[in-house]
Amino acid sequence: MNSDVIFLRFKDGFVGGLFLVAVLAWVPPSYATGANQSQAQALIQVAQNAKSVAERLLLQAQAGGLDTAGASSLINEGEVLLQEAQAAYTQNEYATAIAKATEAQRKFKEAIVSLTVSTEKSEDSANEKARGILVAIKRARERLSRLRDILASVQATSNDQAIITIRNLLADAEVALNQAEAMIKSNPPNAADAARSLAQGEGDLGRATAELKQLAHKANGKRGEGILKGLENQVRALQKQIEKAAAKGVQVDDLKAQLNQVQGLIDSARQKFASGDVASATADIQEAKQLIHAIRQALAARHG
Repeated sequence: MNSDVIFLRFKDGFVGGLFLVAVLAWVPPSYATGANQSQAQALIQVAQNAKSVAERLLLQAQAGGLDTAGASSLINEGEVLLQEAQAAYTQNEYATAIAKATEAQRKFKEAIVSLTVSTEKSEDSANEKARGILVAIKRARERLSRLRDILASVQATSNDQAIITIRNLLADAEVALNQAEAMIKSNPPNAADAARSLAQGEGDLGRATAELKQLAHKANGKRGEGILKGLENQVRALQKQIEKAAAKGVQVDDLKAQLNQVQGLIDSARQKFASGDVASATADIQEAKQLIHAIRQALAARHG
């Protein structure tokens, strides 16, 4: 009997591990008078074995949510041909049985190849998705670390409600990220649940970031207000010195204008701190300090 053995290597869909399925690919014999009962019987058995393999792969693919319409159609066509082969065999029509069984086997083989390719593509896609989720988890952990560093640098009491809220959000985010990592590293990977846990963790990080910005805004406002009050004290002291100099006949009109400019910069910086524009507020403060220094130098020179 002339036959070849073809081995299809494929993954046991969604369970993992590799296994080999041997499918006998019968080289169609000549349908001349040499056709006989033993050849027909053997071909029918080969077709039945191929049908069993195809059906098992079909169930696995369907469980994985793959598109199996084409493979199902091939298997159905093969079943019809196999039934016709069996009917021909019972009627001693061995040549017809051989032809039908050979064609049935070809249909089952095509279904096996189709399902194997689909399963491997699906697993490749799942692996790629798992890698993407792991990368996202890593980035979220880096963000979590940065937020904790920022929180540690914020000047606030440990029992401040905002501090407690942020710490709880960061702790929840860490738990969610740990769960996501465990799910994506499970066997098989649970990408759907891992993605949901990752999204939960990222949501907690987002809320923590917003709370931290509010806290930093308040802290900057307090520090800024302290600096501005110090500058206002200096302005009042300079006003007194300018008034004394004017009483002595010293020309101070330009110094009064500069002092008014300083007060304007202080007012501007206060508004910018309130709106969260710390950089611009800091620039106003620096300019005010420079003007104060210039006024002091001018007063000292004119008194001399």
